[in-house]
Amino acid sequence: MKNSAPWLSRFRAPATIYRSPLLVLFILLASIFLTEVISHSIVVAISLPSGEAEMLVDALALLAVVFPSLYYFVFRPLTAQLLWQMKAEKELRRGRIELESLVRERTAELGKANSELRQEIARRESYEAERERLMEEVERRASEMDAVIASAAEGLVIHGPDGEVRRLNGAAQRILGFRSGEAPGPEESEMARVVVETSEGKPLAPQQTPLFMALRGETVNGSIMVLRQGEGRPLWVSASAAPIVSPEGRRLGAVSTFTDITGYAELSQQREQLLYDVSHELRGPLGILENDLVILAREFGALSARELDQLIASAIRVARRLRRLMEDLLSVGTIQAGKLVIDARPTDLQLILDEALESVGDMIAIRGQRVERETAPGPLKVMADTRYAPEALANLLSNASKYSPDGEIIRLQVARDEGFVRVTVTDRGPGIPARKRELLFDRFYRIRHDSREPGIGLGLAIAKGIVEAHGGNIGIDSELDSGTRAWFTLPVVEVL
Repeated sequence: MKNSAPWLSRFRAPATIYRSPLLVLFILLASIFLTEVISHSIVVAISLPSGEAEMLVDALALLAVVFPSLYYFVFRPLTAQLLWQMKAEKELRRGRIELESLVRERTAELGKANSELRQEIARRESYEAERERLMEEVERRASEMDAVIASAAEGLVIHGPDGEVRRLNGAAQRILGFRSGEAPGPEESEMARVVVETSEGKPLAPQQTPLFMALRGETVNGSIMVLRQGEGRPLWVSASAAPIVSPEGRRLGAVSTFTDITGYAELSQQREQLLYDVSHELRGPLGILENDLVILAREFGALSARELDQLIASAIRVARRLRRLMEDLLSVGTIQAGKLVIDARPTDLQLILDEALESVGDMIAIRGQRVERETAPGPLKVMADTRYAPEALANLLSNASKYSPDGEIIRLQVARDEGFVRVTVTDRGPGIPARKRELLFDRFYRIRHDSREPGIGLGLAIAKGIVEAHGGNIGIDSELDSGTRAWFTLPVVEVL
């Protein structure tokens, strides 16, 4: 392993000269020889007695042996050890300096690395925070988009490139016949639950629908279609569709919208039917009136009194019929505008019944029908406006006469009903299908437009507006081939 501190290689214990015994012996002998020579020279020089001279020589010889021995065996090793320690301390100081320098360098490097690491961590935390912010922004915008799509009044459907449904909102579910929370399956088109027709009532092929045109790259705006779901009420929609295209020009699918315009379509149909019915209602009476006037003009002098009375009575009936038509049109307009003002006062119910029967008496009599009255015993007073209450009852009686066979009995019943008086008109007509009963009180609605009976479908709408303005209720109970019971209530006046 490589030495991490090179200065330690210089730190070694000192080598001694005593590793060779021959050398040590040679040194001792040489010292003794030199001492003898020197001692004899000194003795001769100073002329010492022989005894003293021998002692001096022995002492010098001993010194010659002791001092070198002390030097070589004691002082020199100590000196060498001391020098070695001094050198080692110097090397240690230099090593410590080098180590401190190395530590400082490594510390600086570690500090730099730590700083870079902290910066990297900070950058990553910043990136993570930015990513979380962007994800929250995406989720927020997605939630906003979901809320916009879900709350849109128009039906909205998002399709994949093959026309499969990716998303549709609640309005689209309702329009296209899906239950709440339900969506078409992977292989099911959003049109799978409905029959699609043109505004003229002709079947519309799938390839001609706005969706398939959008998948081909076309944009369709305001295509009018009729959607039928089984036996339910047809839905008129204004459909639009456009392709979804990426910035690179790749088609990703299509988005289609459906606006329910059934109300507008029905209003348009009602307007057209109203024009037709009013024209039809006016043409017949005006033709009769014109014919009567022509006869009067041409043959006035030749007519008998009886023939003259018949012509005048016919003209009066026609005039009343035209007046009633005009009054119905004005009344329904007033009710629709919310401008019908009721001046309800305590009124004898019998007066209302009599006035209503008088207004439709001719119609009932012409058809050989008659009205059977079943009234509660004793006088009944109701809170009613005598200008309008008889009209509501007359409309119910008129409908009963129109749809009952000739010579049939029409029942008029009166009964108390918890603070109200309930007036019921019962006929033995063909009855009304359940799916049509909810439409009976709509303006201009008629069960059979080809009926031989006159009318433009305003009678029940007017009766409903009048009764509700009095604070009462109105309804119809009917079954096919079982006749019809039309009824309404008026507040009763308790006699103290």
